[in-house]
Order: sequence, then C-alpha cells, then structure tokens
Amino acid sequence: MLCILIVVALILIRRYGGLQQTIDAISSKITMQSGSGQASIEQRPETALDILKKRYAKGEISQEQFEEMKRNL
Repeated sequence: MLCILIVVALILIRRYGGLQQTIDAISSKITMQSGSGQASIEQRPETALDILKKRYAKGEISQEQFEEMKRNL
C-alpha cells in the first residue's frame, strides 16, 4: 500500500513539474470540488469594531475607553 502511494506521488510530482506545483494543483482541485457541494466560509475584512473588540478582550483598553470608542464609530 505504501509503495502505491509513493508511486502515485512521484507520478504527480513529475506531471506537475515539482512538489510545490503538485501541491498547488491538488489543493486547487480540492477547493473547486468543496465549493460545489458545500457552503464555503468567506473571509470578510476586519472592521474597526472587530479590532476594537479584540483590543478590549486583550485588556489593552478599559471598558470606558471601549464604550467611548464604540460610540465614535
């Protein structure tokens, strides 16, 4: 079984021209397949409120500062 996996890996590496290209090709195919049947999680840009919440959670700002900054947004 291990020999078969090694042979398949070597064939893929030769076909796509290198290890990184093989990994990229396989990951792009997996991404395309998963997008067709499942809902994908899209990354949205971090908002100012998100950053403010993180700063408050880390203890970088007090509750009063948090509330004031939140009102200013």
